[in-house]
Amino acid sequence: MFQTRSFVPIILALCGSALATALPANADIITTKAVADASVMSFDEGAKYNFGSDPFLLGYNDHFSTTHILLQFKIAKKQASSIRSARLCLWSTGWVGDFVNTAPTSVFALATPWRENEVNWYYATSRIGWGNPGGDVIGNGSQPIAFATNTEGMRIPSGGSGMIEWDVTELVRLWASGKLKNNGLRIDVSDGIFLFESRESVFRDLRPTLILDIAK
Repeated sequence: MFQTRSFVPIILALCGSALATALPANADIITTKAVADASVMSFDEGAKYNFGSDPFLLGYNDHFSTTHILLQFKIAKKQASSIRSARLCLWSTGWVGDFVNTAPTSVFALATPWRENEVNWYYATSRIGWGNPGGDVIGNGSQPIAFATNTEGMRIPSGGSGMIEWDVTELVRLWASGKLKNNGLRIDVSDGIFLFESRESVFRDLRPTLILDIAK
């Protein structure tokens, strides 16, 4: 069972070994929680549903159907060079039995604004459809650009919890500099299932988090 505890020590200890070590004297650590999140599902009737209020985020790929995770964070306008690093952290809890998935997961930048309580596989909002079902992402021609990939996967003991992190420094710098509009991001799973706590999770400390290391 999780106990109420301070958010910052958890993040510093568990989200990135680089942040857990001694920080430069001229650095600030800023933790930002997601302001919107949702899963979008390609499978049958689920493609028409909105999952923006669910307490979990589902990433899934069985090579017949797919579920993507969408996330939005507010990023203040800063000089991109002042951002030393940016790490996206998602938590998974509540598995019965040991959970293992070593499949890579990748982060893409969304090209179209969306609304948490309206988005689904076909629509970004109730009135605006995706150009590509599942979420329009930034790409080079027809080739999507992955801004970060986690190749380590996740291993969770029965009844325990686990975390995946992605180094999204490049993407956040583009948002902060204004070179790329911040429409949020999309996480794709290459195989199997990942289930994470969403921003509606009862575990406030385990909601999706972006951790910025900013030079003072």
